[in-house]
Amino acid sequence: MRRSEPGLDLFRAIAVLLMFEAHVYRLEPDAASATGSFGQRALYLLTYLEPYTAGAFLFIVGFSLVLAQRRFTEPGAWLGWTLRRAALLYGTSAALFVAHYGFELPDLVTSSGILSVIAIGIVMVGLMLALPRPITPLAGFAVAVIAVTRLLDVSGATVSGLNAGPGGAFPLLALTAAGAIAGRVYSDGGLSALGWLAVGAIPLSALAAPAGPWITERASHYAAHAGELALADLFSHPPGTVAVVFWNHSAVGALALLAPLFASTLLLLATQTVVCRPRAMTPVLWLGQHALAAYVVHLGVLGVLEFTGVTPHSAAGVWAMTLALSLGAVALAAGLEARRTGKKRAAVAATG
Repeated sequence: MRRSEPGLDLFRAIAVLLMFEAHVYRLEPDAASATGSFGQRALYLLTYLEPYTAGAFLFIVGFSLVLAQRRFTEPGAWLGWTLRRAALLYGTSAALFVAHYGFELPDLVTSSGILSVIAIGIVMVGLMLALPRPITPLAGFAVAVIAVTRLLDVSGATVSGLNAGPGGAFPLLALTAAGAIAGRVYSDGGLSALGWLAVGAIPLSALAAPAGPWITERASHYAAHAGELALADLFSHPPGTVAVVFWNHSAVGALALLAPLFASTLLLLATQTVVCRPRAMTPVLWLGQHALAAYVVHLGVLGVLEFTGVTPHSAAGVWAMTLALSLGAVALAAGLEARRTGKKRAAVAATG
């Protein structure tokens, strides 16, 4: 298996672009309509795709860890890389949480956002990938996470860091483990082995899909700041609290997504030599390679726009802002890729 898979880069780029749309749409949720213009109807339909998008992002993280591990020959170097990357993501997540919600505990520490979930996933899945036979512990971990999630779903319990707050990690960590399993199966057996894995997930997803709601909602209680962002009065102490509701995948929803996620990965890897070959696709693949950086930057940009009141007021505005963010992200990815290429050339010149 190559260190870089264009099909996976494309999958990652698609996921991050869909996240851009979902986050811009939240600035103007009234822009969607089931009976309005084409743009309004498209936004309405994409709201149903968000659970798949978030699940895909964590699934790809797991698969990507398998690719990243190939660059390391020493277990210590691999574990050091995972810890440094996780610490950076966790710190970034906490900083974004403070800007948006303030110093709210325990969510600031345990559930600051999806970046904190990715950080936890990188550490836990990275540790298991360092084992001699990682698929068994990865599968056991995924089953345990799904089981705990199901208990939380049935009981209605709210636990910060697990199923509450903007960074509820359960059951997303199970999807990260599933992505790592897919990566190892592909690494060891190629497309045919990954295909059998996708086929094997079909009955499980088919049974889970109609069994209940795919998402759950839990409320966290934060200080009632004067606006959408806490940044304006970060160090003040407004009286009272407000309930802020966050959604998360249910156990049923995570299981229902397994077959689509395996199938999406299989399809893009199987067709990558054709789909990813045109030169016009190169910027999109760069975006996929630098998706996490683009994701972090887009959150900062949206925060500034929200703080200054520059938000869309229609479906056309949502699509225009999404397009602007996407083009900016592609430009950022091109710059990061040029920087990486320059460093490689400098290293080759220094050793030659």
